[in-house]
Amino acid sequence: METGTREKDRLEGEKMKKLLEKYNELKSIILTSKKFDVRKDFHLFILLEEISTQINQMKRFKYLGLSFTPFKKLEGKDKNFFEISKRITNKNDTPKGWNWKEFYKEAKKNDAGDFDLFKVKGKVRIPSTSYLFYYKEVKK
Repeated sequence: METGTREKDRLEGEKMKKLLEKYNELKSIILTSKKFDVRKDFHLFILLEEISTQINQMKRFKYLGLSFTPFKKLEGKDKNFFEISKRITNKNDTPKGWNWKEFYKEAKKNDAGDFDLFKVKGKVRIPSTSYLFYYKEVKK
């Protein structure tokens, strides 16, 4: 019985991963389209973000008593250490026993191992080796 459940979870994870890839592809097409006008087509962008949130909430998982929702993969210059360091804050609330490698093992089990940012209690967080930092997004 447990094997059937694992297989079902694996297939559901693959399905979600494909859906997220399609979402990202569609978002890229819309945002790079010369016809896309943020003022006129903002509702499309909001709809895409809502879909992304729903997909990511399905991948929610717990680690050290906190609920993590995959939020975003950093891309381009946003992935640069210098850029990241300008946006992080440590509020000294990293859970006791924090282990970055163990966190990402748990994230991978839940098809969230390739995300950089997670939401915890509604706040955007970025895991690091020793701390779970708060991450301030820059509006573009």
